[in-house]
Amino acid sequence: MQSMGSPNRYFDNAALAFPRSEGVEEGMARYLAAGASYGRASHGRALDAARMVEEARGLLSALLGVSRPQRISFALNATVAINTVLRGFPYRAWRVLISPMEHNAVTRTLAGEGVGYDLLPALPSGLIDLGRLAGRDLSGYDLVVVNGASNVNGVVQPLGALRGVLGEAIPLMVDASQVVGHSPLAVEEWGIDFLAFSGHKGLASTTGAGCLYQSGRVALRPLVYGGTGSGRSADDMPEVLPDAFEAGTHNMLGIAALLGALRRPLDRAHGREDFARLLAGLRAMPGLRVYHGHGVEGGRTGHDLPPEPIELLSLVPTGMEVSDLAYRLYAEHGIELRSGLHCASLAHRHLGTYPEGTVRLSLSPAHTAEELAYLLGAVRSVVS
Repeated sequence: MQSMGSPNRYFDNAALAFPRSEGVEEGMARYLAAGASYGRASHGRALDAARMVEEARGLLSALLGVSRPQRISFALNATVAINTVLRGFPYRAWRVLISPMEHNAVTRTLAGEGVGYDLLPALPSGLIDLGRLAGRDLSGYDLVVVNGASNVNGVVQPLGALRGVLGEAIPLMVDASQVVGHSPLAVEEWGIDFLAFSGHKGLASTTGAGCLYQSGRVALRPLVYGGTGSGRSADDMPEVLPDAFEAGTHNMLGIAALLGALRRPLDRAHGREDFARLLAGLRAMPGLRVYHGHGVEGGRTGHDLPPEPIELLSLVPTGMEVSDLAYRLYAEHGIELRSGLHCASLAHRHLGTYPEGTVRLSLSPAHTAEELAYLLGAVRSVVS
C-alpha cells in the first residue's frame, strides 16, 4: 500500500481516483465536526448542511454547463443514476440505440427491464461513425445512450456533433463517468437530456456521491420513493426537481467530500507531451498491442477532428496472459492497475479483446513525468 508521500505507482484511476483531492479530507472533517441532515429542519446546523449541498450542486452545474442547478440530483453513484433513467423512462417502442462501448450498468439494466437495443455505427475504436448515422430513421427508438468516454480505451465521443446528426426529437443519455473532470462538457449546448456520473473518478473525491442531470424534456418515474422533506401528500412524491429524485437521507459525508474536491481540484503534475511519450513508448514495444482513442481513424467520423481521448489505455501482450502481465507489474514493480473486462463486455467484444480482456492503465493528473517514465520502464521490463 502506498503512502501519500511515496512515488505514485497507482494507475487504476478509472475505477477510483488516487490520490484524492486534499479538499476531500477537509470537507469530510468539517461535516463530521458540525454536520446535520439536509432539507429536514430549519435550525442552524441543518441550514449549514443545506448550504453545503447546494454549493456542491452549483459548482457541478458550472462544471457541466448547466444553467439550473436544481436539475442535478445526487445519487449513490453513476450506476444508480443510470438505473434511474433506464428503469424510469416512459418507453413506447421498448427499443434504444446504444454505442458499442457501453458499461454493463447500461446493458444489464436494459436487459433487466426487457428493453431491446441496437448498436450505433462505429469505427473499430468504438468512435461513433456520424457519417453512417446521418439520415438513419430513428422513429423506432425511444432513446439514444452513449458512453461519453470509454473506460477501456479512452475514446471520447463527439457529443455535440452527435446531437446535430440525431436531430432534436430523440432523447439523448450520456454516461459521463470517465468524462467529468477529464474532458470538457457543455451539457445544455449539446442537447443532452440525461447525464450520469460519479464523484470518485475524474473529480478525485471518494465513493458515495454520484449525480444525475435531467433536462426536464422527458419525465422519469423515480427509482426510489420516500421522504424528501417537501410535499404534503403521504402517497405521492413531489414533482419538483431535485426533490423527486432525492428520497431518503443524503450521503452527506460523500457530498461533503465531493464539495471539497470541487473546491480544490488536483493540480496537473505532467503535461500532454509526457503522456504522448508514454503512449509512443508502449506502441513501440514488440509483443504488445495498445488500445487508445481513435488512432488514425479521425478523418472517417463524418467530422474533421474527433475529441481528444482521455489518459486511459489498454494493453494486450502477445506472449502471456493479460492477468500475468498485471500480476508481474505489481509483484515486480509495484504497479497497481486492473486486468479483465472492466465491467464493459460489450466494449471488449467490439474491440476484439473478449473474453480475455486487457490490462488497463488510467492516469491521475497528479502523476509526474518521472512516474510515467517508471511505468514505461516497468512494462518494458516485463514484456521483453
